[in-house]
Amino acid sequence: MTDVATAAELVRTEWTRFADALDAAGPDVWDRPTRLAAWTVEDLARHVHWGTTLEADGLALAAAGQPGPAAGTPLEGSREEIVPALRRSFAVLAGHLGQLSEPVSGAVPMPYGELPMALALRVFVMEAALHTSDLADAVPVDGRSGDALPAGARRSCAAVFQAFWPTLAAAATVVPAAGTTVRLVGPTVLLEGSFDGAAWGPGVGEPSVALEGADDAVLLFAYGRLPFEKADLTVTGDSEVGGRFKDYVPGP
Repeated sequence: MTDVATAAELVRTEWTRFADALDAAGPDVWDRPTRLAAWTVEDLARHVHWGTTLEADGLALAAAGQPGPAAGTPLEGSREEIVPALRRSFAVLAGHLGQLSEPVSGAVPMPYGELPMALALRVFVMEAALHTSDLADAVPVDGRSGDALPAGARRSCAAVFQAFWPTLAAAATVVPAAGTTVRLVGPTVLLEGSFDGAAWGPGVGEPSVALEGADDAVLLFAYGRLPFEKADLTVTGDSEVGGRFKDYVPGP
């Protein structure tokens, strides 16, 4: 499990990189497309503001013992206001994270349900790492590529995807054959699920297909950031099932 101090530092570092990159890039990048369908850099930045204010609100409600659910704040201002607003929202989130102590307890009332605090911290790390990677795919970010995630965030990204696998799959319009098991494996991460004909659950038995590669390739493919044909994954077993994984488990 990622401890509070490590999670807080990862979140702070990634969001600082995000804002610094937008400052350095200047106003000409707002209309630049991102790898997220139909989203420009501006769309991504406004989403990040809403998401980080949502996370901060959830932590505030949890600290106060209030039921929620949390509600993010849409950023309606001009483009000139985006980066300053992001920096303010990042600072508020960091402040709430800084008030947490070990061992974490309680739950964070998010719009999609209450999350145990430990899982919520992993979600916050994943969001910061993944969306900074999204930005780096479109705009230079601290010399990093959009194909990379910070090493300290990988296990949180894997844990969140595994926890939400059935929820993500509920949005699918196609399903694999009953008994299908998919395994995605990197040097330090493992994702696995089995479809019983009605829903996805924990992996059972030998996989129908195993997709193996670098941790970042596995995670970015799972999260829909790298298409199958560009993910540089070794496929063992049913390659058709592997190639259609994001049809079966779409999003986020």
